[in-house]
Amino acid sequence: MKRAYFLGVAVATIVGLTAAFLLVMPHLPRPPEVAWIVGIYERKTEAARAIPGPKLVLIGGSATHFSYSAKIVSDIVGRPVVNFGVHAGLGGDYLLYRARQVLRPGDTAIIGLEHALHFDQPAPTWQLAAVVVTSDHRYLLSAPRRELPNLVFGYSPAQILRQEAAADLPPGHLYNSETVDGFGDETANTLANKLPFMKTFVLQAGPLSPQPIPELPAYIIDFIKWAKLNNIEVLHSWPPTVFYDTYKLPFYDTYFDVMKKLYESQGVRTIGEAKNYELPVEMMFDSQYHANSVGQTAVSERLGHDLCEITTCEHPSSPTDAL
Repeated sequence: MKRAYFLGVAVATIVGLTAAFLLVMPHLPRPPEVAWIVGIYERKTEAARAIPGPKLVLIGGSATHFSYSAKIVSDIVGRPVVNFGVHAGLGGDYLLYRARQVLRPGDTAIIGLEHALHFDQPAPTWQLAAVVVTSDHRYLLSAPRRELPNLVFGYSPAQILRQEAAADLPPGHLYNSETVDGFGDETANTLANKLPFMKTFVLQAGPLSPQPIPELPAYIIDFIKWAKLNNIEVLHSWPPTVFYDTYKLPFYDTYFDVMKKLYESQGVRTIGEAKNYELPVEMMFDSQYHANSVGQTAVSERLGHDLCEITTCEHPSSPTDAL
């Protein structure tokens, strides 16, 4: 009896402390990266919900956020488009979870997840844990149970103090939710804002090193099934990235072909070819997945015209020759 009593007290104490922690965290200062994520989600959600009828929703991490322009795509396809790209560090499962909240029957979800998100996902990152405990407790109800400890305790007040003192988004002053427009597009990735040292950030990661995968991750398959049940079309797009000569090797052709077939096996069509979304370094902003405004225009026009190859829309102009 004593053992059961003390066990019950211990469990109640842990639950109470956890609840208190979750109640306190939303009121503490958010580090710059988390404040940016929360802020742009608010603006993108508002943009999506402002559209009364069917829309196209671009879903992905920062490759979608920085490198695509929903406005340009919308002008080409003649349909409302929202840029719902945010941050790949949140993980693909969370990105699709948030997308579900703005998708409605009749919409088209365009999945353009970064390549790494198609492989085995590690434990939740500190960015995801921070967003969840400070801004999105509801996700705890739908997150995989094995991830709950990392989500709840993966971000501590001590980390807030450390990250407040050292913003780790280079360059931090450009990452501001106020630069996201009514389409959900980033507007600060201009040539005027591109500083010389950013080229180092673009090239430091090196070429993609993907490994063949036998099937899509379960979270993507589950999202596709959910979309079909809710009369939402799903399409697959390529995340824009910087070009390397190594991408001409047959290995990469095989990898991209396998990826396309994996989506096709789930009844999802792929928009265009990966090679047409690889940009020269001069068209990138501050990472291998972030295009500057010139690259953003080029791949957005390409996406719009490639969409017109598989959907019905008008062609007001020819695809850009910049790529």
